[in-house]
Amino acid sequence: ARDWLVYLDPGVSLEARLAVVTHDIERMFPNGPQFDKANGRWDDPHYLYAHAARSAEVVGFWLHAQHDVPDKYALSEVQRLITLHEFGGMGEADLVQAADSLSFLETLPDIVRKWVTHGECGAGQARAKHRYMAERIRVPAAQPVAEWLLQQALATLDDL
Repeated sequence: ARDWLVYLDPGVSLEARLAVVTHDIERMFPNGPQFDKANGRWDDPHYLYAHAARSAEVVGFWLHAQHDVPDKYALSEVQRLITLHEFGGMGEADLVQAADSLSFLETLPDIVRKWVTHGECGAGQARAKHRYMAERIRVPAAQPVAEWLLQQALATLDDL
């Protein structure tokens, strides 16, 4: 995701870079929000906000504990961008969201395929996830890349 962020804007802020590298960290800790892949809506704001806010909180605690604590504004900006990484819409949040989507489409098609083969969701729901990740992108420069990655991701589900 960081590589896609820098591809989209080589001058992107350090705060955005930190946000995109850590945006999903809450998934590494137990008792986080759960999502029903078989029946849930990929754009469910309740799940997405809970996930994003929890990641922002975890990263905030971690950054605050570092010896080289960024100034209060920088810490707040990292947390804001993480909280918005599923939605975009404000400043660099669109870039973080686009980088997240491109990274998902590039690196996770095999995981999504396993969701189907392991019975976590059907092939139609898996295809919908890939489409959702591509279609939510607001950054014009990312859209052609997303379309190409989307076609590659969807092709991994063709035989299911």
